[in-house]
Amino acid sequence: MWTVGGLAREFGVSTSALRYYERRGLLISTARVGGRRVYDAAAVRRLAFLRLGQQAGLSLDEIKLMLAGADTAAWRPPARLRLASIKAEITQLRSAKALLEQALRCPDEHPLEECPYSQRKVDQVLQELDPGAGGDGSASAQPSPRKT
Repeated sequence: MWTVGGLAREFGVSTSALRYYERRGLLISTARVGGRRVYDAAAVRRLAFLRLGQQAGLSLDEIKLMLAGADTAAWRPPARLRLASIKAEITQLRSAKALLEQALRCPDEHPLEECPYSQRKVDQVLQELDPGAGGDGSASAQPSPRKT
């Protein structure tokens, strides 16, 4: 059995956060001992799952749906949306990682003006621009000058 203070310390949260989770129906104290809330192993597991859900970017309402578990039609759509968002973030982060790694490997001083990899990436961005979005389209038609 865990006291509210002990559980809060172990998870690095405030006791008021645990009480808030209880009010929201996310966490259930087992009983009161000497006027203090106590939690059993099942409650500790719920709190660990709550933390994982937050780390995955789920809202408390979405986590609550998952903890209820009975209605998978309720929690699966938000979970699928978050998963799609995470996949898009991973793609964007991989691209950012590649750009920075290449810029750091480039022997030239200025990655925009002198690094062929950076210039190709900039040219790709410019080619994807919508010419009717306010510009005259000339930026996408003009590749960056390359150092020879």
